[in-house]
Amino acid sequence: MTRRLLLLFALSTLLCGACADKIPLQAKAAMQMEEGVHVELVEAYFQGNTIYVSAYLQNNGAETLRVDRDGWIVKLPTGENLYRRVGVTTGTDFYILGPNMGREVDMDFKAEDYDLSGLTSVTLIIGGIMVGESSTPFVVGELELVRGATPHAAPAAAASSAAPAAASPSAAPAASSSSAAPAAPGEG
Repeated sequence: MTRRLLLLFALSTLLCGACADKIPLQAKAAMQMEEGVHVELVEAYFQGNTIYVSAYLQNNGAETLRVDRDGWIVKLPTGENLYRRVGVTTGTDFYILGPNMGREVDMDFKAEDYDLSGLTSVTLIIGGIMVGESSTPFVVGELELVRGATPHAAPAAAASSAAPAAASPSAAPAASSSSAAPAAPGEG
């Protein structure tokens, strides 16, 4: 009997140890980005070597947007880029957002080499946005994610306090912007 209890205790300790705690992240504020793209964080957290992100994307512009989640990147404080894990939160290759349309976008990013839970902030690069008939994906902005409690506001609540859009799509495609991350991931 004692042996069984010890075995059960050891097994439960191993199973619980394998499950890393969720460490919540929050954005400093919802952001109105280039091309009328409004981004609001719904939920984000570190868990072991993975960062999970759920954001609400609203098209406040006049043209239809195509959103390729593979263009979204997490930039670590070390400068390393983490690309979306393909096949984990898939559904469709592109999301289509007409003017005044919005939707939740879910992704996760994995660092193979180390535990991310010690980080205090990361930068979410919002890329893979194609405007109108363009097939060129753009980076429309960045959202800093910091450790803390995740806000649970309604996605449309911050739209009225958003800043005006910055520039037009012809100004800086993702591939030619010096501060922007690559438009497409280098890994699958």
